[in-house]
Parts: sequence; structure tokens; C-alpha cells
Amino acid sequence: MLDARAVMRSLPLVASVLGRKCGVTVTIGGTEAYTDGSVIHLPALPVDAPDTFLALARGYIDQEAAHLRDTDFAALKAANLTPLEHHVWNIIEDWRVENRLVAAFPGCRGNFD
Repeated sequence: MLDARAVMRSLPLVASVLGRKCGVTVTIGGTEAYTDGSVIHLPALPVDAPDTFLALARGYIDQEAAHLRDTDFAALKAANLTPLEHHVWNIIEDWRVENRLVAAFPGCRGNFD
């Protein structure tokens, strides 16, 4: 049986390793996954469905850790993008950082797929 609490406790460590950044905080709640460069916010996860919970946790943490690893948050802030520009940029950036993370950690491909 999957121990959801153990998985939740491991997420900051996994994010720190994948993201090459110490002291990453992971919060859970709400409806969106995102990071500001030091905190990863994950949506509420279905702990009552262990397989779905684990798949979502892996995918979300890999995605946001990839941003920690390769997104230049200072340049993004300086660009002062409109909401539409930010949305288009984020689509391209998601693809870019995912592929860079997979190059370093091939096992992440399954989590993204």
C-alpha cells in the first residue's frame, strides 16, 4: 500500500535534487501547479486514489523542478510580458525544460508522458 504521507514528505528532497536547488519548499492545495523559483505549488492531489496520486505527484514535481533547474526567473520578470505573451512563453518553456530534464534524468520521460 502506498503511504501518501511518505511521498508528500519526500517531494521537497526530490524537487531539490531534480531542480539543482537547495531548500525547495513544496506546498499543496488549490487547482494549479507552478513555481516562483524557490517554492513549488502543487494542486490538491487525490490521496484516496494511490496510483493516480503517485503519477500526478511525480509529473508535477518533475515539471516544476525542471523550471527550477533551467528557467531564468529574473529574465522572465524583467521581460514584463502581457498575460497572453506569458501564456505562449510558458507553453514553449514547458517543452524546453522538460526535454532538458529528460536529458539529465531519462526516467522522467515516463512521468511527463
